Amino acid sequence: MATSDHVLLLVRKALDEFDDVPLEASVRRAVRIANLVGDTKWTIRLSLDLKTMGGDRETNGAISRMLMEDPSTWGSTTGPAEQAVTAWMNDRKIEGSDKIDGQSLAQLEFWSKELEDIRNSGERVDYETDLSTRARTTQILTRTRHLTFALLCSWERRLGYTSINESIFGGYRVRVDKLLAEGAAELLQQFNAVYR
Repeated sequence: MATSDHVLLLVRKALDEFDDVPLEASVRRAVRIANLVGDTKWTIRLSLDLKTMGGDRETNGAISRMLMEDPSTWGSTTGPAEQAVTAWMNDRKIEGSDKIDGQSLAQLEFWSKELEDIRNSGERVDYETDLSTRARTTQILTRTRHLTFALLCSWERRLGYTSINESIFGGYRVRVDKLLAEGAAELLQQFNAVYR
């Protein structure tokens, strides 16, 4: 398992490079970090932004379960995976319809560039549809960017406190181990065996 210090380094790297890398890269980093800290809801929620819709249902479920801290909650209507899917679907609802925009971030960015290229070529487009599509795409990308940044910031704060506590505990443990080694070496060996 990764130490808090290691995960904190990953978080800080993701934050430091947030504006310099594609959104999809930042989201992948955030999925990794959420997985390492055992934050299933956000692991699944962000992974949905990376995954294209469709594919084999069983394989999709298996991939999601791999990302869960406790896969036994899979299928529970109140579990973290279901909460993540519900939040993602609410974020992706197409206004005025019962449909969702299920495209991955990569697909959204691809189609956004394609529409831009068509417009720049002078090809005639339906301005109202184009504007609506671009607005929805921008909302999804902006919402995902904000969520990812907010999660990274919250993990940095949480792990910063954890790291301080681990450092304090580690310092005391070294002192206690030294005292035990001097006065009760056998007891120290038993503690270490239990810890291992």
